[in-house]
Amino acid sequence: MAVTRAIAAVGLLAVVATAARVDAGHESPFYPSFYPHEIHLESVPPAAAAGLLRQASIHAFVGADPFDGRSIPADVASVESLGAYVVLTLNTAVPALRGRDARCALSSRLGAMLARRGGAFVLHPYPVTPY
Repeated sequence: MAVTRAIAAVGLLAVVATAARVDAGHESPFYPSFYPHEIHLESVPPAAAAGLLRQASIHAFVGADPFDGRSIPADVASVESLGAYVVLTLNTAVPALRGRDARCALSSRLGAMLARRGGAFVLHPYPVTPY
């Protein structure tokens, strides 16, 4: 019995000692799109956006050509369309937007204004929640 246990212990030790290292596959890179609470949207005039894009102080600018026809820097790219959804969230800390009716009215006006502009914009007036 003692010999059997000793052989089993030596066998187990041999397996443990020669086993290959196994990684769990976990990674810890930073994916900005996975952290929506860290994404900030601000209004910036096109003239100011050009400098901010050159300095890499902002990641994107939506609007008129910030370079006003000048050549785009090599480390900046432009696209015709974001090809994605834009979700409108209103700041309820603003006194005028505390009430649901006020937020709905403003959202409706903004949606109608964007829809009148035409182009590839499609209004989807349904709430999108983070749940």
